[in-house]
Amino acid sequence: MKSIKALKTNLKALNYPTTVGDEGGFAPNLNSNQEALDHIMRAIEDVTLKPGVDVGIALDCAASEFYSDGMYKLRAEEKSYSSEEFTSYLTSLVKSYPILSIEDGMDENDLKGWKF
Repeated sequence: MKSIKALKTNLKALNYPTTVGDEGGFAPNLNSNQEALDHIMRAIEDVTLKPGVDVGIALDCAASEFYSDGMYKLRAEEKSYSSEEFTSYLTSLVKSYPILSIEDGMDENDLKGWKF
């Protein structure tokens, strides 16, 4: 809970809205997913927790929401990825941040993607 309060404080300081979305999380309009993860990391560190030791990050990608025509389309980054490329993208996030879990990382009907 401390890290969530720190995240809210940090977002407010940057003039981002701190209203809570349907799933219970903040939804500021950021430039990238990495920027969101960087804000989370900063909040964790602000409350003197060690990322990857004291706390980890879980992602619920809800990939079906941004998958169409065989591509994963990340609006903020203005990039589109094939199934294999999106798997590599998620892998790069796991290598860069203490991500312990990824829920709905691929579209529910992307059978090729789930094989990666």
